Amino acid sequence: MVGMKRTNRVALNGLLVGRRFNGRLAIAIMAIALMASLLTSTGLAASASAQSGSVYCSSQPYATQAVAPSVLQECGMQQFPLASVSILPDNGASYNYVVDGEPLQFLIPPSTFNPVTAPASELAIYGMQRPSNATQLATWNLQKSNLKWSIPDPYYSIAISPSSESFTHSTNWSGYVSNNGGFSTIDTVWNQPSNAGCSNAVAGIWGGIGSGAGAGAQLAQDGFITSNVSFAGLNDNEGWFEMYPQTPNPLPTNPTIHISVGDQAQVSVLNKGSNVWQYALEDDTTGAIRVFNFTASSAVDTSQSEGIVERPTTNVNFPGISTINFQVSADYTPLGSLPPLTQDDLYGLTGNQITQVSTISGSNYSVRWTNHCN
Repeated sequence: MVGMKRTNRVALNGLLVGRRFNGRLAIAIMAIALMASLLTSTGLAASASAQSGSVYCSSQPYATQAVAPSVLQECGMQQFPLASVSILPDNGASYNYVVDGEPLQFLIPPSTFNPVTAPASELAIYGMQRPSNATQLATWNLQKSNLKWSIPDPYYSIAISPSSESFTHSTNWSGYVSNNGGFSTIDTVWNQPSNAGCSNAVAGIWGGIGSGAGAGAQLAQDGFITSNVSFAGLNDNEGWFEMYPQTPNPLPTNPTIHISVGDQAQVSVLNKGSNVWQYALEDDTTGAIRVFNFTASSAVDTSQSEGIVERPTTNVNFPGISTINFQVSADYTPLGSLPPLTQDDLYGLTGNQITQVSTISGSNYSVRWTNHCN
């Protein structure tokens, strides 16, 4: 969950003004009008207090109005405005930002979009693939029939304070890694646990592709945090994504997505071609979903994929969680069918074992805590 600053600079295309996309010019104009409306709204992610002269800092990663640079600096935040709104092939909309030099696109389907009946080509825009197995299809139809999409806000803010920690798997990862190679997508499911019984406790639960060994071997990952303290601007049960080591910290979605304890979380990462990666975070219980594209400044290491619970820094405790049950598939194949596999049990810096990972069966395995609050 911890990365470094990006260095590559990529410019976004401008608004789709005056171009005809099979009769969609009017929709493009409406998207531009919506963008203009959003940019004139009110609201702050961070603001100065007129009464005390002090600064109030909110963890809200988005806002409807620009914030003064001095306020952002005091809050340790950086803000990026909505750059454009472009029309997708199915008449949905892509809300485009340039975050520290890299394109970030939040995707919103048209109001008529129905995953249960949509063709495969339209599902692919939003990183979805309809299962062919009848039992899996019934569950998928039930989950996808209740999706709730939220329009992004015109200003997107992130924390700018990177961690100085570096780690090996033995002190921060717990779960399974497949080294089968050539991965293009991963899907990870679990029920969000309660973070109870430990102080200063943080864990990130996620699925990803890559090792994060450095530039040219990046790690694309997304998931939900469980914590009782704010970490990198994220709060308890909040969704996040990262391109490690390119991004300085795990980044929030826009707007944020939160999951309740006990709800089923589902996250995926999908290569859309070249260095463009699509992230999807979903609360299967409520139907809340965020889908977006991010361009990596260098190649992702596709030789490995993983489903992990992570302690992001040794400066925090691992939460008092009992067990997390994972269901992980890579390239639409159960992770357990993609050897060679590495099982990662997490150990503390003093050598004490903190988690124990079960044997994997198909896509299923569990991570059980053996030593809490370490």
